[in-house]
Amino acid sequence: MTPSLCLLRQVLRHPALILGVYILRLLAAIGLTWNWAKMLGTDSVMAYPQKDSELFAPGAALLLRTIAEQEQAISRRLGCDLLLVIGLAVAGSAFSTVALCALTERQGSSEPIQIRNSLRMMPTTLAISVVYWLSLTAVFFFAKTLYLLIPATVYPMLGERGSDIAIVLLAIVVLVATFIAFVASDLARAIAVQSNRGTLDAIAHSINCLKGRLGKCLMGAAFWTAPAVVAPAIVEYTLASIGLHGATRTMALLLAHQLTILALCVFHLCWWSNAIELVRGIPTQMQELSPAGND
Repeated sequence: MTPSLCLLRQVLRHPALILGVYILRLLAAIGLTWNWAKMLGTDSVMAYPQKDSELFAPGAALLLRTIAEQEQAISRRLGCDLLLVIGLAVAGSAFSTVALCALTERQGSSEPIQIRNSLRMMPTTLAISVVYWLSLTAVFFFAKTLYLLIPATVYPMLGERGSDIAIVLLAIVVLVATFIAFVASDLARAIAVQSNRGTLDAIAHSINCLKGRLGKCLMGAAFWTAPAVVAPAIVEYTLASIGLHGATRTMALLLAHQLTILALCVFHLCWWSNAIELVRGIPTQMQELSPAGND
């Protein structure tokens, strides 16, 4: 059996984890979109003949007018969404700790051990998530600064085509940096849970792991996360080519999308299990401090 199938089989032994990840994503989607849908409901743009498609007509006049008329409501909604995003980030970090502990524990371990480990490691994994989001924020502002400098620096020397190429290269660099930060953060969580290390220590070991196994880490992450990009497009194209219409098309889209999301949850857990395998050789702090670890 190939290593990929072994990881998939290991994850499928934890249906509660799969269901937990699915429910968390479902609640996040509902929480972030529900009040916006009510705000733009039947009492506003949905009352127009073409529904909300008129918002995106050429010129976006209706969209701008709707935003201006509901400025205070939108400001309140943004504040609530900010708190909701923070709460979801905390809940996601907590659940990722539970999932990593459950995947790390050997078969036959009792459930209280997993819960106790999860409670102990939650502050560390949450701190790793904070470092991850701060690093993404720094990458974003750095890229934005470079993007604003391109017209003044690249355009006079290379012209419009050179500026376009520079923008594309900048976008590629940002995507690669974001992906590496994502891989490093998940490796750091796996190290924190498996080796019982602090935040900075886990991040340092994850960077060392990336340096020593860069190809294996990036290929493993890309293999398990690529379906998140490809699968929705494939499902949409397949259903569109079948030629369904009306309520049948709506139900088919709903069912296909939910099954796709459920499969993506399985793939995400497979990547976490793969991350645990990649960092399995890192000793715990107690092993490093013991006399045997110093010999």
